[in-house]
Amino acid sequence: MTQATAKRGQATKEKIERASIALFLEKGVNGTSVRDIAEACGISEGTLYRHFHSKDAMIREIFTEHYVSFSEKLAEATAAVAGLEAQVERMVGLFCGFYDEDPILFGFLLMVQHRQLERLPSNLPNAIDVIHELMVKDGRVHEPMLATASMIGILVRNAMFVRHSRLEGPLSRYVPQLSRQIMGAVTA
Repeated sequence: MTQATAKRGQATKEKIERASIALFLEKGVNGTSVRDIAEACGISEGTLYRHFHSKDAMIREIFTEHYVSFSEKLAEATAAVAGLEAQVERMVGLFCGFYDEDPILFGFLLMVQHRQLERLPSNLPNAIDVIHELMVKDGRVHEPMLATASMIGILVRNAMFVRHSRLEGPLSRYVPQLSRQIMGAVTA
């Protein structure tokens, strides 16, 4: 395979990924067929199957790639600073920036997370574990998993408010306030 062929193949795969994510958000996973995705990309179903063995495999691969990447970034961001307040602010900034940069991908990850998190191999980075580990280390946090859930809940709900125009975006403008709200919730 030539380098040009490999680049075209990667470009096609990325095109499939973006089209499928948008269709999944618009029509739902069950309401989106492989044919819908192929038509949106202007390719044949056979071409799509050269990149992904099935729709389920596509969802799992896209979720795993982006979720693990985000989890790794969370771990790196928090390792660079000391103290729960600074770590929470870093995580909030990363989360908000991710939403602002790609709300469609963000929405897809939220939409499929319940089924896909169950399938995520335990040896891969997981954002929930990254947050939980920080909560466990701080003596002010009495219920680390409850604190983890509270932090995720605050972030996701505010992102959805921006998505549905109930809160003016970008979400990143609220990093200081969200960080304070989370610290209040997790140390209560």
